[in-house]
Amino acid sequence: MRALIEEIYYVSRAVKRLIIVLLDSMMFIASSYIAVAFQLEYLPPIGKSLMLYNLVSIIVYFFVFYKNSNTINRYFDLKSFNSILVSLLFLGFFTFMIGNFISIRYFELNFIVFQLLIFFFLLALSRILIKNFYSILRKVNSEVEACAIFGTGDSAYELANNSNFNKKYNVTHFVDEDRNKIGQYLRGKRIISTKNLRNYKFKRCFFCAPSLSGFKQKEILSIFTKQKIPLDFSYNVNSFINNKYNLEFKKNSQVQKYSDKHKLDYKNKTIFITGGAGSIGSEICSQLYNLNPKKIIVIDNSELNIANLKRSLMLLKNSEIVRPYLIDVCSYQGLKKLFYKFKPDFVFHAAAHKHVDIVEENPNFSIRNNVLGINNVLKLSREIKVTNFTFISTDKAVRPKNTMGQTKKAGEIITTFYSKFNKKNLNYNSVRFGNVIGSSGSFMQVLKKQLNDGGPITITSKKATRFFMTINDAVSLVIQAPFLGESGNTFVLKMGNSINIYQMVLDIIKKNNLKVKNKNMTNGDIEIKIIGLRDGEKVHEELFETNKNVSKTQNPLVLVEKNSMPLQVKFLDLFIRKIENAVNLKSILKTFLKTNK
Repeated sequence: MRALIEEIYYVSRAVKRLIIVLLDSMMFIASSYIAVAFQLEYLPPIGKSLMLYNLVSIIVYFFVFYKNSNTINRYFDLKSFNSILVSLLFLGFFTFMIGNFISIRYFELNFIVFQLLIFFFLLALSRILIKNFYSILRKVNSEVEACAIFGTGDSAYELANNSNFNKKYNVTHFVDEDRNKIGQYLRGKRIISTKNLRNYKFKRCFFCAPSLSGFKQKEILSIFTKQKIPLDFSYNVNSFINNKYNLEFKKNSQVQKYSDKHKLDYKNKTIFITGGAGSIGSEICSQLYNLNPKKIIVIDNSELNIANLKRSLMLLKNSEIVRPYLIDVCSYQGLKKLFYKFKPDFVFHAAAHKHVDIVEENPNFSIRNNVLGINNVLKLSREIKVTNFTFISTDKAVRPKNTMGQTKKAGEIITTFYSKFNKKNLNYNSVRFGNVIGSSGSFMQVLKKQLNDGGPITITSKKATRFFMTINDAVSLVIQAPFLGESGNTFVLKMGNSINIYQMVLDIIKKNNLKVKNKNMTNGDIEIKIIGLRDGEKVHEELFETNKNVSKTQNPLVLVEKNSMPLQVKFLDLFIRKIENAVNLKSILKTFLKTNK
């Protein structure tokens, strides 16, 4: 029995396609005959005019709208309904236009509309039956493991529809904590809460809610652990990239030895995190929360991010430790009230506009935000004598070609400037790293969406390389920066060798059992488009201005780049005034960087 099921279930794609074409053709002919019978109120013989109508319509349908016979029918959904409906509307219009040029019976508007409505009904019914047939086959096949998926968003839906995933697992339920969703159905599967999970038949659950904060993910994991149900994080692009390219540093013995020897002293300290509700900022918040601080003040200008953070905090035992504030870092007076009220011991500045293309298209607004923001935070940090300040920079600040990288380089220079006011007590530094997997708007997020959408996947160049590291590892090293000494310099996190983007995309496509669609492989699954470098983009990113000023630190995964300090107080004040009032900020920023090389 199982052998027969496998033969049916895994029959070749070409055979399935042929069966669908024949089935659709038969239904089209049947629908036209039914339409004639309804109009005449008896069963007439099939005439030449009706045969011609069927022949022309079927040829047009499969020639122009072939994709409907080339879909995976076991995943037939509302989008498939819409696709078929649009195709039939165009088919009806085409046959009606033919009827205007040739005077043949049945190429009339009334008949065409009635016949296509019947065909649409038969077509939809057949797809639903095929989908249910596959579902029954999968349930009979005992080798397919029953599982659940945590999450009900796009990522969860895409995973449930993933053909490679469905060869191994049968999704019986979706799990969610949103009370409004519990009891509803997604893809015909009931959405259940996280309570009493062992009452259900599945023995494994796959986590598929990447938008949840670090706080929330840890809370969900603990709920499943208590109920002794494995929560699997493996089925996502990020995990594959981490394993394939060895991006995880946490198991490195040198790092472990360092962490054991040098304790991070955040206990009973007050910490400010600007941009603290964003992806990197919230991860900093999450990791610092576990180090017993007195208070964590989160500053962010995104109402949505603050709202998401507050929902996550509701699950924490000591949620009062974390205090989110909706404030723009460009608002000096707003920041001043917070600084003088809480008097922080540590400040982590992650607030910035960081999307290269958006910053390039909106230079004045972005430059003001990134430059005035860091200057305001540093100015107030100096006023109330904050001893530890860490600026989150990027590898795009090295010989920057784009505006975003230039603002980050300016941030590094300004941080070094403020570190010189009291060399003995101040510990002001920058931390520089490359692409962070999991951060908002990162390359990996864009790639994941393009992959889920069926392509095309866009890359700038086959030669382009980038440095990558996980958000967890990036932040774990960031929070060590204040304890590495070296005030006024830039810490550079080791990220191994740069990764070729084109090869990475090929590996991900292969991992998902897909084939690249190109001139030599027209039957491929997904296309890769080379779009060329955009304004300000480099083929290869760098980590250092020069290797001459680079040395090791106490942490084996962190290097330090020594910074000179040619910037004078008068010149910085003049630069800030121009940023506040001038119109063409790009030229002012470039002049500032040239003067302070």
